[in-house]
Amino acid sequence: MEYGRAINLSRDGWMEEGCLGAGGFGTVMLYENKITKEQVALKRCRLELNSHNRKRWQQEVEIMKRLHHPNLVSARDVPPALDVSDDELPLLAMEFCSGGDLRKVLNAPESCCGLKETTVLQIAGDVAAAVEFLHSHRIIHRDLKPENIVINHVDRKVIYKLIDLGYAKELDQASMATTFVGTLKYLAPELLDRVEYTKSVDYWSFGTVLFECITGVRPFLPELSPVKWHNVVFKKGADDICAFFDVKGEVQFSSVLPVPNTLCRQLQDKFVSLLRLLLLWDPKRRGGLVLDNGKRECFDMLEKIVNTVVVHVFPIATATLISFEVFPSETVDDLKVKLSEATGVKEEHELLTVSGQLLESNGLVMDICNRDSKFEGDCLLFLISTGNGSLSPPPIFALPGTVHGMVTEPKTLMSYEDLKKAFAVGVNFCWEQRRINILLIEGFRAAQISLLHLNSRLGQVKNDVTTELKKLEAKVDFFNSSLQFDLECYEENISLMKNDKVFRAWKRAQKKVASFQNNDVLALLNSTMVLQGKIVESQKGPYASGTQAKSKVDGMYSNVLQLFEDLRQGDRRPADSQKIVAVILQFLAQKEKLHKDILSRLSKIISCKSEIREMMIKLDKAKSKLLERQQELEEMQNQRQADLWKILQSMRSQDSRRISSGSCTSLSSPDISCTESIVLIEESSRGFEKFAEVVENLKLDQINETLNLDWEFLEEDSGPDDKKWEGRPAS
Repeated sequence: MEYGRAINLSRDGWMEEGCLGAGGFGTVMLYENKITKEQVALKRCRLELNSHNRKRWQQEVEIMKRLHHPNLVSARDVPPALDVSDDELPLLAMEFCSGGDLRKVLNAPESCCGLKETTVLQIAGDVAAAVEFLHSHRIIHRDLKPENIVINHVDRKVIYKLIDLGYAKELDQASMATTFVGTLKYLAPELLDRVEYTKSVDYWSFGTVLFECITGVRPFLPELSPVKWHNVVFKKGADDICAFFDVKGEVQFSSVLPVPNTLCRQLQDKFVSLLRLLLLWDPKRRGGLVLDNGKRECFDMLEKIVNTVVVHVFPIATATLISFEVFPSETVDDLKVKLSEATGVKEEHELLTVSGQLLESNGLVMDICNRDSKFEGDCLLFLISTGNGSLSPPPIFALPGTVHGMVTEPKTLMSYEDLKKAFAVGVNFCWEQRRINILLIEGFRAAQISLLHLNSRLGQVKNDVTTELKKLEAKVDFFNSSLQFDLECYEENISLMKNDKVFRAWKRAQKKVASFQNNDVLALLNSTMVLQGKIVESQKGPYASGTQAKSKVDGMYSNVLQLFEDLRQGDRRPADSQKIVAVILQFLAQKEKLHKDILSRLSKIISCKSEIREMMIKLDKAKSKLLERQQELEEMQNQRQADLWKILQSMRSQDSRRISSGSCTSLSSPDISCTESIVLIEESSRGFEKFAEVVENLKLDQINETLNLDWEFLEEDSGPDDKKWEGRPAS
């Protein structure tokens, strides 16, 4: 029968691809249609179920088919070719989630001390939305655990979804249930007591899953048997969110999150408050009150946590990460005040995004975080000094206690459990060192891009000065030639138009224009080109792309992950920590070397920026001086034009007097000198038109000359953020 079915499936295009999971009720298989490429997860029930469990199976199928929510795995129609006969238990066809389940993620070596902050927030928001939706439909899930949270990828976005409603219970009128169901290590205490319970059992399970996502371990001594666990954890206080064995083997409760974990302090405090609500022993108080807006207090609190905006600032000089909660009205200046208070540093600094954009003082930090400062999901800014001189080396930091113990006594034998905990701390420490190494590289690259942005502004100012210089030179040439022509005409007609005052004024103007020497401006432009060449050279180096340096730290981190995995797969005999200590020391040496090199290179970038700013001030002054000289030329040219008209008017007045006195021999005979003056004025007007055309041509030539420069060195290893600079000149 099975063989015949496989052949039919093959004909219809559906083929079995493999097993996705197995549980108490049956197995989930992946099928793919080779024709349409459609994929479906098909849950088939075990035929030997008793009547009670058969009823539960049918209930899961019915619930799945009528519930629709983005964070619940959706039901599909069973393909006819895969369906069963009417006398068999129905199949449950579901959407296929390709990312596997959360347990797979938590079991990865890199998750031994918790998941990334952004991942925790995403899981918390998605699972809470699914649970709240179920509760609004009077359904308790009753089996919340990492194995029942699957991962799907939609349009490059990760979505977490709840599956397996096999234990789901629709509440009756009394909103109570008594059946003992679920996975023991995530069960609420009242389920172990076999007493009546409500939907608050899901709060406990949810809190346990969240705690494991944050820390990598379950909160309350999961290694104990259910009965002993119940007797021990029963003693916890209302604020206690976890328990552990101390060095004497005695149980200690704690009201805070254990370290290490990957949450920033601001989110740790918020999650602690949430976990205190979710992990209350008393089911009636668990989850908090129902608020005026109709939401349960825990879900309202979680919604605010998920919507919290946190900005992480990385001062490259100290290679530390500082986090701040951001509020809607806070500006960059407000953030700088917080930074000054947190670090004690008072001197001027600049804040850069990952893409190298300099933040404006009056800009809103919230807008910046939502727009262009994301790095691996986090809102990240880099803090860089604007002062001159070399940067001071960072202060020596203290190793975490566990790491310090391993480093100082690497040959000490430890039990498997103690060694596993020590290795987990070591893995987390290496992860932090890897992150610092990568942030150093990314911060330096942001500084390089910022330098290019500033250099682009310098290039624009230089082009403006060059344009104004050529304008001035063209105006000077025109002024000198027209003045020379006027002086020659004046000499030829001195007997008719002699005016010593005008003549002296013209000679003074000629002398003044001769003093317009622009050698200082040319020298400044040459210095600017030298500086721009220096900036181009600063872009070349081992961190131009960062790939090689990142590969090295990634390789070291892979080694420490493999050591942790080998320990977990080993024979669990007592052993020492020499191997992991060797990798830890490699990380410390690598970070020290990298940090020192980057600080040295960063000092040069800071120096270049300072030179650029000084050069731009000088260029602005030079431009102002050129514009002033052009204005003076225009005023002297206009004055000479006015002088010519005055002379002409004076000569016409003299002619009129001669005519009125009878001294003019013929009214029809034009005065030759007057005619020549009119012609001279007309030629001056045409000259100004030609000058405007010359200036426009000079401007077009300058633009073409800049665009034709070779900028190919900037295209190598360019990332997405560099696309907007392609084809733009650095000068």
